[in-house]
Amino acid sequence: MNLFIEKKKILAFVMIVIFVGAVLVFKQLQYTTFQKVYSNDIPGIDSVEKIVLTAYDLSGELPEREESITVEEEGTITKLMGDFEKIELKKRPDMEPYYKEFSVEILAANEIEENHILTKKVLFDLDEKCLNNYEIVSSTDHLQTIESLFEQAD
Repeated sequence: MNLFIEKKKILAFVMIVIFVGAVLVFKQLQYTTFQKVYSNDIPGIDSVEKIVLTAYDLSGELPEREESITVEEEGTITKLMGDFEKIELKKRPDMEPYYKEFSVEILAANEIEENHILTKKVLFDLDEKCLNNYEIVSSTDHLQTIESLFEQAD
C-alpha cells in the first residue's frame, strides 16, 4: 500500500513540475524582439531601400496626419534600423487598440535569385510604449532618431 501512495506522490510532483514548466514556457513565448518579428521581411539593414515616417496629431478624436518624411540616405536608415533592432517586445493580445504617434513604412528589396528581386513593405505603428500590439519592454530611446528627423524638417 505504501508503494502505491509513494507512486501517487511522485506522479503528482511530476505533474506539478510539468505544469509549472509549461506556464514558464508560455510566459517566455510572449517575449520577443523587433528583429524576430520582422526578420522574414527585413533580413538585414542592407536590404532596406527607404523608410517613410509619418507623424500624427493625436489631440483630436481621430488622428490627423501632421507630416511625412521619406528617408533614403543609407546612414539615417542604418541609425533608424539600429534603434528598432534594440527594441524588446512583449506580445499583448489583450491590448486595447489605440492610435500611436508614428507610422513607419519600411521598403526592403531582397535578391532571391540572379535578376530576381523580392520587394516587401513592412508597416507598423509605434509610440513610446507600444509597437502595433506589442508592449515595448526595453528601456531604449527608439524614438530619438525619428523625433530628431521631424525636428530637422521643421
